Amino acid sequence: MGDQASNGQTSKVKKAPVSQKGDLKKKGKAPNAQRSNGAQGSDNRELKGNTEDLVNKINTLNVNIKDHRTLIGTKTTEKNDMGEEIKKQQSKKTKTGTKIEELVGKKGELVAKKGKLREEIKNLDLRKEELVKAKKELRDEIKDVESQLKKLMDESIKLGDDIARLENSKIRTETEIATMNEEETALVVEKGNLEKQLDEKIKMRFDNLEKGKQELLEENEELKKQLVDKEEEMRLEKEKTRLEKEKTRLEKQKLQNLQKKYDRRCCSCWSIC
Repeated sequence: MGDQASNGQTSKVKKAPVSQKGDLKKKGKAPNAQRSNGAQGSDNRELKGNTEDLVNKINTLNVNIKDHRTLIGTKTTEKNDMGEEIKKQQSKKTKTGTKIEELVGKKGELVAKKGKLREEIKNLDLRKEELVKAKKELRDEIKDVESQLKKLMDESIKLGDDIARLENSKIRTETEIATMNEEETALVVEKGNLEKQLDEKIKMRFDNLEKGKQELLEENEELKKQLVDKEEEMRLEKEKTRLEKEKTRLEKQKLQNLQKKYDRRCCSCWSIC
């Protein structure tokens, strides 16, 4: 709707001088109309051209600002999605660590059981064959547990790499958003300067026009009203961006707290003594 208002504004600025020119033609017999054909009319035509050029520049800047804000919204969504993915990966890594601890404990129990069976084989010759068979089964089971343990440890390492990659991507996205915010600020400043020039040019035109140009005065008031509405819209957009940044900061803080909690885990049990 902001662009439509700007387009409407351009249409009005372009059409109003034509209407006034038509009025001047209708009043060709009046002394005031004759005087406007002189140097004053030349100045007004130049001011009209400058005004139309400024309005076109403002419309172009409005399009650029809208494109930047759309891209910022997209990047913010991508960053939020990456934050959710990091949470999922960390949760999965935590579960994997729990499974590793369980398997390490199970392996320790099996190794202890294997040691007991070895002693029983030495002392009980009558049960030697049965114990040897049990020993083989335990050896195979230990190998299976070791295989699962290695697989889970590799998966845990991969999850850590994935989390680091996502965090780096999130940082890059935050940098891109900051750059685009700076670009948007520059565009808004440039737009403000052009709007100021537009106001000055319009005021000069109004000073040169006679009392029969009341319609242009009303048009100027409408332009100012539209500029006020646009400033309010930009203020609301800035507030929305501020809230999104605050939300991102809270999510980042939550992620850092989860990472600190994970880093405090004791992982010495992963090693097999």
